[in-house]
Amino acid sequence: NGKLLLPVILEIPKGDFEHLRLTLLTKVSVFDKYILNEYDSGITSPKVLCDFSNIKTNERIEFRYVIGDDPHFEYKLL
Repeated sequence: NGKLLLPVILEIPKGDFEHLRLTLLTKVSVFDKYILNEYDSGITSPKVLCDFSNIKTNERIEFRYVIGDDPHFEYKLL
């Protein structure tokens, strides 16, 4: 079991969200001098975590990040 961090709730604004996806973007900075940006390494390649192609305007999504042995995002539509 992991520890749950406080949730973040997002409300989907008006717009065209046919291709809405939650994507994890990573940038690594080491000693303020060496930086790995997106696609510079396997660990900085964007990762799609979930697909929200069918979400509608004004719907809300709750996100939590779970830390521990198996860190991951959890989400649910409210």
